[in-house]
Amino acid sequence: MASEIVRTIKQTEQQAEDIRQAAMSKAREIVSNAEDQGVAILQNRAKEAEEEGKQIIAKKKLEAEGEIERLRQEKERNWEELTSQARSRKDRASSWIMERIVRSYGNN
Repeated sequence: MASEIVRTIKQTEQQAEDIRQAAMSKAREIVSNAEDQGVAILQNRAKEAEEEGKQIIAKKKLEAEGEIERLRQEKERNWEELTSQARSRKDRASSWIMERIVRSYGNN
């Protein structure tokens, strides 16, 4: 009977060890799966961030192109205005010079 109790205790201890081993194995599997999921999440976030960055760059590029066009048009308007002013001043200067010449010859 004592040998039967010892055998039962040894079987119970072996079952406990098997349960502990299975639990450790399951715990390692859970940790491994969690790490894999974490890596996958990080990779997805990195892809999302890269795509968002590309979209921001494209948006800013369009904004810059619009600003460049606006500045080009403004420069063109300024150039036309300055050219018009220069012509007007040139015409007035020519008229003034002609008047001075006519007066100076007219007074002789």
